[in-house]
Amino acid sequence: MADWDDKALMDEFIAGRESAFKAVYNRYYEKLFVSCYRIIRNTQEAEDIVVITLSKLFERHKDFQSLAQVQSWLFLTARNNCIDALRTRRRRDTKFRKLRSEERRVGKEC
Repeated sequence: MADWDDKALMDEFIAGRESAFKAVYNRYYEKLFVSCYRIIRNTQEAEDIVVITLSKLFERHKDFQSLAQVQSWLFLTARNNCIDALRTRRRRDTKFRKLRSEERRVGKEC
């Protein structure tokens, strides 16, 4: 499986073969993880984003014609998922800071 050429891998992947998806997964997991970790700087979040991205790929396997197209889609989707995670983190942190500030203000009034 790991030594499949790109054409054979894509033919099997588009056909929905689980072994081909595993080969794609194994081929790109680490590369995606490193890419996501560089953006997110959190191991668990980076792993989660990679798994989500690869799950989306499995759902859309019939939408692709070439491995280059899969690779481009994977890295773009992973990057976008990282950006979404950073936005969510920023909103969560902002809400937390506001809440802490409000608690301190109320504590001083009492």
